Amino acid sequence: MGSGSRVTALLAAVAAMLAALVVIEIRAIDQIESTSTSGMPVTVGEATHRAGVGAAAAATQRALSYGFEDFDAQVDAATEEMTAGFADEYRRTTLEARDRFVAERTTQEVRVVGSGVVTASAGRVTALLFLDQYVAKAGSDPTVTPYRALATVVRDDGRWLLQDIETR
Repeated sequence: MGSGSRVTALLAAVAAMLAALVVIEIRAIDQIESTSTSGMPVTVGEATHRAGVGAAAAATQRALSYGFEDFDAQVDAATEEMTAGFADEYRRTTLEARDRFVAERTTQEVRVVGSGVVTASAGRVTALLFLDQYVAKAGSDPTVTPYRALATVVRDDGRWLLQDIETR
């Protein structure tokens, strides 16, 4: 066997070992993602927790964005993506702000500028959201305030529904 043949055989053996390691790693990842362990904060695959985080971000952005012109319609639309209990709490909270928003001609827009998973299971995801809040009032310069929130969504009939928002 010539030196060129030995190098080829050696490279083939190394390639086979690397392929075997990749297969073992993929199986290990699948095993971790399919195992529900109460001590692990994320017990589902990436697609599931990303879908939950995306739903939490979108619903939170809608829930925290409203203005004086169509305040009630925006609140109604936001509650369609919430659990019944959280929708009731949200309506009580926004009702307290409604008169002030209308009197001061205030518009508030919240944008999610970053997000990540905190905990995730097949039926519940808590996301850390980084938010920018833009507030405009008649006669005042607009302001931008960065803050963060923990948003929790739960699966209900194949949909993610907002169950809680904790601002920080």
